[in-house]
Amino acid sequence: MTNEYDISYEWGQYVIDNVKKHEGKFADLIVTGNDDLRKGWFSEEQMKNTTEILIDRKKLDISATELRGYLLLDDKKTWEKYVPKEIKDDFENIRAELLKTKEYKEIEEKIQKNKTITKFKEVYKEYEEKDKLAKIKNI
Repeated sequence: MTNEYDISYEWGQYVIDNVKKHEGKFADLIVTGNDDLRKGWFSEEQMKNTTEILIDRKKLDISATELRGYLLLDDKKTWEKYVPKEIKDDFENIRAELLKTKEYKEIEEKIQKNKTITKFKEVYKEYEEKDKLAKIKNI
């Protein structure tokens, strides 16, 4: 995990390395907001074999963090309202992959008594802040 404000090719390489580590290859598909910030994550060379679906944030008010939250909450109905039809049938598989991640497993345990998107965001923000501090210390 790292914060979404890390707009660099180093962040993109971090994502690529971790996807390859867990999946054996880089992603065939990436879904992102269409904001210019994301363009700084990957070079054209890194994306040559990957399809990118851009979501207009003005038309669809959702973030990847919230979508992961709905996965964690096992809220398929809400999650499906925001994702492309091409991945709607993959809810269970995507959720299972998310829960393989140490941080998300911990977050799921921490929100057991209050399983809401608000509580998820609150706990997620704690992890994000901890990650930001760790990055500052390593700089």
